[in-house]
Amino acid sequence: MNLFQKTCGSLTLLTVGALLADASAAQDGPPCGARDSVVSHLTETYGESRQAIALDARGIIEIWVNENTGTFTVTITTVEGVTCLLSAGEHWTDPAPLATGPAV
Repeated sequence: MNLFQKTCGSLTLLTVGALLADASAAQDGPPCGARDSVVSHLTETYGESRQAIALDARGIIEIWVNENTGTFTVTITTVEGVTCLLSAGEHWTDPAPLATGPAV
């Protein structure tokens, strides 16, 4: 990864963090915001679309991916409709399908 890619990745994380930062930034925890705002930002600014969804004891976990650039974001949405950033990064790839059939 070259310096330009590292810089863009860092700026991406900083931008997402700034957007999602709660007004009460003094509290610990991941950056959070209203679900509609977070989803709009991920889709419009980063071109990410939801690729996976799962339920967790804390809420709904979603993985957002831009298949062209490889950026990804992992979010959790609580029952109150608050969406928080759990992780974000670059170089997303879909794994190759597992082989099926008789063992070799």
